[in-house]
Amino acid sequence: MQIKPLSERNVSVGWVCMIWGASKVGKTYNSMLTLPKPLLVICVENRDPTVNYELMGRPEGIDIPAEELTTFDDMRNLLTEVDLSKYKSILFDSLTYFMDTLMLNEITAQAFEARKEKAEKSGEKIHKVLASETKTTEESYGILLQVTNRIFDLLTRLARYEGKVVVITAREDSVPKWDRQLTGAPLLAGKAFGKRFAGLCDAIGYVEPRFENGKPIWPPLVSFEDPQGRGFKCGWTGRHPVRNGEELPVVGPLDFAKFLRLVGWHDERSGSSG
Repeated sequence: MQIKPLSERNVSVGWVCMIWGASKVGKTYNSMLTLPKPLLVICVENRDPTVNYELMGRPEGIDIPAEELTTFDDMRNLLTEVDLSKYKSILFDSLTYFMDTLMLNEITAQAFEARKEKAEKSGEKIHKVLASETKTTEESYGILLQVTNRIFDLLTRLARYEGKVVVITAREDSVPKWDRQLTGAPLLAGKAFGKRFAGLCDAIGYVEPRFENGKPIWPPLVSFEDPQGRGFKCGWTGRHPVRNGEELPVVGPLDFAKFLRLVGWHDERSGSSG
């Protein structure tokens, strides 16, 4: 193995960001609108991303997977077998649904099939079938942690080694089990992944509505720091805006083009910053 100066690294450095907030606040729409294009939208939730696309005026440079993603293998194959080299950005929407619906459903279904097969071989009968089909155990959450780790690792590698901007959305949790000191955080199934995901992200932002004269205005506000001390899970790695020689908290309208300029991201293929 050879060692070389970091200045000689010839791979562009990407950016990994998680934004979280209540449903319908504008996380997906504004991400699609302001992330660098071409953009791949990986929508795992059971809703149609073309609704936002139509509202945006059908802009060029936004793609979605041609097939529905319903299993771990579907997701892994997309991130490892498909050529994603043309995309500057990846939007993963959302981690909440991926964990507590897609993956837990798949894990519990496989566990039930294993119990059912074992019972059939031994001549036993499974009672309370519905409860057995949906039963989650400590082992289930252990498997959930591992599959989430693997998908998250594949997403972050797209940023670290291919220079892409990767944005992951999540719903809001006001009582996160993985950190009782917080009063707001991403909604993540189980406890283990919530304790480690922050170290995998360059930024974590809370998205909420903005108001002017008592009326909501667009786009929503994103806070990558918690200047009001509300106990929200936020995080920022990089430069801060400066006004009159004083660093300001990284808080503002949800416009990724502005935040990417702040962190110095640029696409080496075109020399642009988004």
